[in-house]
Amino acid sequence: MQAHNHYSLLSIQYSLKSAYTITMFVGQKKYRWVSITAFTLGVVLILGYTFLVVRFPKRYDDIVQNAAIAHGVSPALIHAVIQAESGYDKNAVSKAGAVGLMQIMPRTGRYIADLMGLEFNIDMLVDPYYNINMGTFYLSRLMQRFELNNAIAAYNAGEGNVSKWIAQGLETIPFPETRTYVRRVLLYKRIYMGLGA
Repeated sequence: MQAHNHYSLLSIQYSLKSAYTITMFVGQKKYRWVSITAFTLGVVLILGYTFLVVRFPKRYDDIVQNAAIAHGVSPALIHAVIQAESGYDKNAVSKAGAVGLMQIMPRTGRYIADLMGLEFNIDMLVDPYYNINMGTFYLSRLMQRFELNNAIAAYNAGEGNVSKWIAQGLETIPFPETRTYVRRVLLYKRIYMGLGA
């Protein structure tokens, strides 16, 4: 990870030097302010992109890509859920007891493993391969049952709660935390799509 960040910083530094050199060479004296403005805008864009790449990493991307293909879920959505749930901390454990990258409750993990035909072991939840595949499999099932916003809400608040909201005809998610979670995941999904996930 450190090597990747170092390479990214060197690339950015080289890009900035190159852009400045070209700007000063191309810009004649009377149009130099246009060149400087264009250079400044370029710097802002490069720094903004760099911030996004650092803030929204695509760790475990090979596992994510394979899970996306296997379970028919967008890689951007998988990355968004991982970012929202654990911030890519494979050892994360919530106050409620959810474990791993995609924050799977042990009871839900056992249910998912049964559906997938796997022998469940609690250690699977801290293993990135199993956690991402199990979480993506579950997300895929939720997306088959609900439209996207409700599937994301069900991932956070549980299928039972979402089924109740739908049965009651509620147009808005009644849990503020889940409403915020759905907005966050959808935003992160758009960002990850912009970053090529």
